[in-house]
Amino acid sequence: MSGAQPRRARKTVVFDSVIFQLRLDEAVELECTRWREGCALALVSRSVGRAPGPLHETVRMHLLAVLKAFCDAAQPAGGLPLNQLLEPRDLPALLARGEENARAAECAPKLLSKTRLGKPVDLRLALAALHFFRWMLQRPAMGLVDIGGAESDRLQAVRQISRALTAARHELPASVYEGMSRRADEIAAYPYVSDDMCVHYGQPRVFQDTRGVWRLRLLRTTRYRPVRLHGFAARLNPSRTYEWYEWPRVLAARLWARIQSDDDRGARSFAVPVVKRIDHRRALVIFEVDPQAPDEVLRALIAPAAGERGSRHELIWEEEMVFNAADRDILVSYHPVGSLRIEVDPDLAREVSVIVGDSPSLQPGASSWVLGRALMPREVVAVRMRLKRMPDEAAFCLSASGEWRAEGAQGTTADSQRTAGIMAAG
Repeated sequence: MSGAQPRRARKTVVFDSVIFQLRLDEAVELECTRWREGCALALVSRSVGRAPGPLHETVRMHLLAVLKAFCDAAQPAGGLPLNQLLEPRDLPALLARGEENARAAECAPKLLSKTRLGKPVDLRLALAALHFFRWMLQRPAMGLVDIGGAESDRLQAVRQISRALTAARHELPASVYEGMSRRADEIAAYPYVSDDMCVHYGQPRVFQDTRGVWRLRLLRTTRYRPVRLHGFAARLNPSRTYEWYEWPRVLAARLWARIQSDDDRGARSFAVPVVKRIDHRRALVIFEVDPQAPDEVLRALIAPAAGERGSRHELIWEEEMVFNAADRDILVSYHPVGSLRIEVDPDLAREVSVIVGDSPSLQPGASSWVLGRALMPREVVAVRMRLKRMPDEAAFCLSASGEWRAEGAQGTTADSQRTAGIMAAG
């Protein structure tokens, strides 16, 4: 027998070249805008005036030089040096190296050519590219999926499903087959599964606002366990996302984290600061972890790589929400959900009629519903609510936005005035 040690399998990532190029174009556009506003990278600012060619090409050349600096720094076995928050440890040195690359016209990182050809990229270089885009686009919550990346081992496993579909291709219309195949490849890119998710509706308050419109205010509590799928540690970036027009619907949101030690001997809970912002690029409203949160909080949110022992997290969102007298709440996740349970508090059940979705795998109970399968990313479950005091004929009196106003009623309670003030200010 040979005494040679087996070689460690190299972890690789496969990029969707279209998505990767879109992120690069986005970075170039953003940096051009910064240059026009006088706040571009120093190396870009110094070079635009003397470099030949259009502004976009000059900026692109310098950003590729910086990307090459990130990739070169990730070449050692340990990858790109990171601090305790899993962020680049010496950003000024990376930028200085990028400027040297630009002066030497070294603006063609090998990662870029491999991405264009669809070839596997070493995980260390893929993570370096991810940190480059996080910094350039000022989006610290970005994941590999956002720049088109998927770990090739998982992608290969999921493509077995695609091959199974291919075997039955003659049984499916071409459009159906293509859609299912693309969906299978997409699933491989997600870094987390949200498991054991429970959504609880409670603490109802029925009132009329200052215009006499009936409203339902309640607390929605969502708890789940994020299960890491990627083969490297990363910081959890939980968020809640709404359509742009839903800004006033969520009056407040709070996030709690509970961490169970890997030896099951103890657990601790703590509040996680969140901020509310508009994502103008996607026209969405987002609650997310405050990037200025204390370092100890951010460190506590770091999840171990898939298959490695480490602390286990449970996340709990509490959201104060306002609905019309007849309305619906849309449950949607941007990660796969392993299991989903929906619960209604008895106090809410006395005031409101609740109906949940119509999936054949939805199992209803006395005051709860269980989805008997996984929920795919961006797949929605509708929770329909209607005040029991609202008669059928009220449907003919609703406004175009679904508001039901009691004739001659005026809202005067402090709860009504506070909610109306928040919605107007929002």
